Amino acid sequence: LALEKGQWTAFAATAAPDAVLFRPGMVYAHEWLKGRPNPPAPDQRQPQQVWSSCDGILMVSHGAWQQGAISGSFTTIWQRQPDGQYRWVLEQDEAAPQPAGQADMIAALIADCPDRPKRPAGPPPHGPNAKPKPEKIRNLPPIDPMHRSGKSDDGSLSWEVKADPSGARSLTVSWKKDGADRIALEERTAGSH
Repeated sequence: LALEKGQWTAFAATAAPDAVLFRPGMVYAHEWLKGRPNPPAPDQRQPQQVWSSCDGILMVSHGAWQQGAISGSFTTIWQRQPDGQYRWVLEQDEAAPQPAGQADMIAALIADCPDRPKRPAGPPPHGPNAKPKPEKIRNLPPIDPMHRSGKSDDGSLSWEVKADPSGARSLTVSWKKDGADRIALEERTAGSH
């Protein structure tokens, strides 16, 4: 989509209604992207690792990007929406002095599944063919520029970002693995004063 329509058009089309990114502080994506012209060419991106919650509700992709002579890494958090589509809820990237290495394959990792209660027999509560409508962009509350977090419905994958207006931030992705809560990814980004 970024190659066909432009980078910011693709970002807007695939963002959840309350998605955030950093420019340099945390901002609502749709507000920042609205009316913004696309760059002449989109970033070239190579996902290298993907973590998924057991229930498939939440996924985190991490990899490398290049834009001409500049390169860096990105992390995108994807969440399944009520209409069944995946939309990103957090996007962060950072330039790096050295290009990131290339991966031969994308590492796809799935969190351990928690014990689940038995579901009662019978049709689903909303009928067998009911599909929820996609969520529309609504008036969003003022953003907390210091903190944002989320987790899968089953609790097997979660994330938390702490940031300040200068752009300094830390992102921690945690998951259930081998019977314990573990850190899957931890990133720290310096601010630009």
